[in-house]
Amino acid sequence: MDYKKIYAIKMQNEKQIKNICPKAEHQSGIYCFHREDENGFKYAYVGLATKSVLSRCAEHLIGYTQHIDRSLK
Repeated sequence: MDYKKIYAIKMQNEKQIKNICPKAEHQSGIYCFHREDENGFKYAYVGLATKSVLSRCAEHLIGYTQHIDRSLK
């Protein structure tokens, strides 16, 4: 996949995130994802975005390599 397609997907993901969380912004910060699976096991992931929380969260929606990326799907 070329960088233009990746950028377009990332921009779409950022738009979806802003719809769900209007306070998400392009600034550094700490973010937390949490979920519970079908067996009641709870997962949490805390991350640090050095430049943009919104961009970093959008990147997690693109990725498939980290456990948290797959969990968000």
